[in-house]
This record gives sequence, structure tokens and C-alpha cells, in this order.
Amino acid sequence: AKFQLRKIRSNCLDVIQSLAESDRASLQESKILGTIYDENTDTFCLSFSTLLKQAKAPEVTKRIALSMHSSVFDPLGLGSPWHVWAKLLMQETWLTVKGGWNAVLPPDLQQKWREWASSAEAMVDFKVPRSIAPCEEPYRLHYFCDSSGKAFDATVYVQAIHDHTQVNLLCSKVKIIPLNMVGKISMPR
Repeated sequence: AKFQLRKIRSNCLDVIQSLAESDRASLQESKILGTIYDENTDTFCLSFSTLLKQAKAPEVTKRIALSMHSSVFDPLGLGSPWHVWAKLLMQETWLTVKGGWNAVLPPDLQQKWREWASSAEAMVDFKVPRSIAPCEEPYRLHYFCDSSGKAFDATVYVQAIHDHTQVNLLCSKVKIIPLNMVGKISMPR
């Protein structure tokens, strides 16, 4: 199976320059396991283009709300503090709006969805470094968990232990409390 590898990507300029022009992929943003990777800055970022287009719809329906909610693919949970707002809005949408997929949301709920979508503009430049810690340095993992009456979250950070402290977000996961559990879960005070 002697096949020639083509369209090779690397964040190392020396590797790219050592390849024949025909074997190189263009240096630009690419998707790695569904997450956008910017090779020029060696960072992961989120894409909001579909969300921002959908937010301009004249009326927000259940279908558009669900599409807005699922338009930002974030398997690492990099934007989970922002995305939990949409999960809570989706829950509120299912509680308040009866009818089919094309049922129009009440004006106040449409306004909440538009506010959430417009807040994505502030996150367009949000980037997380791909390299979380130098390989030769020892590191520590820090886990944080928090909850409220509506949601709970777990986040993992990596701290590189060397001359200066470097802490990077590794991943995060946020969940909302299921409707059938609201009021049944006790929270210590």
C-alpha cells in the first residue's frame, strides 16, 4: 500500500517548508474532530457564522430556536458558560410554546433568543491555545465543579509548573437540571 500522503497540515513552519508544494495544505482554519483549529495562531476557536445568520430571521420559531442552539459545535465545552444560557432558553421554549416546530415564540422569548445570539459577537475572537502545557514540564490538573438550582458544571484546567505559572482551560461540561427533577433535588445551604 504505497500511497502518497497529501494535504499535510502542521503548525510547525519548518515541517511545512520541508514538504513539496503539492503535498501541503493551505495554512488556514481547519476542523479537527469538529472543532475549528487555526494553524497560524495554534488555537481552537468556535464558529458563530450560522448562529448570527439565523438570529436575523424575522420571527423566531421552535425550529429556528433549536437550530440556533445546535449551530455552535463545542465538544470541549470551551464556551460552556455562554452555551448554558441557550440550554436554559431551550428548556423555557419547550415549557411555554405549545404547537409544532413552526410555532412562533412569544415576543419576550424571541427577544431573549436574539440577545443570546447577539452575545456571540463578543465571542468571535475567543480562542483557546491548543498546547496546554509543555511536554517536558510537570503539570497539575485542577477540577472545579459548581451548581445552581438550574444547572451544574465541571471544568478542568491544566497548570504547567515551571518558571512562570501557565494555566489553560482543558475542557468543560455543563448540564441543566431536567424538568422532572426541579424542586426534588436538595441543595445544601
